[in-house]
Amino acid sequence: MIASLHAAEKGVGSKAIVLLHGFGGCHDIWREVIPALSPAVRTLAYDLPGHGLSLDFPGAGPAKLAARAVLADLTARSVKRVHLVGHSMGGAVAALMALA
Repeated sequence: MIASLHAAEKGVGSKAIVLLHGFGGCHDIWREVIPALSPAVRTLAYDLPGHGLSLDFPGAGPAKLAARAVLADLTARSVKRVHLVGHSMGGAVAALMALA
């Protein structure tokens, strides 16, 4: 895990869903979605660099940097395959992650 990148993690299972908020948001926008998902799957709701509890992430801002950061964090967590869900800027981050 990357210390300066916050992810609220819930649930267990072989499937993982990554939740990515929009610009100016934080992981909390997913608070009503996570309980419906987490009994059956592992959810990771990130605070993208420069947002929420990830304010101290170095060089925060661009979607490309956020995509690299989340991918690195998933690698550190040994998460190999995920379903990506993104809102607004989070959708751009998800697209960049899928293209990486």
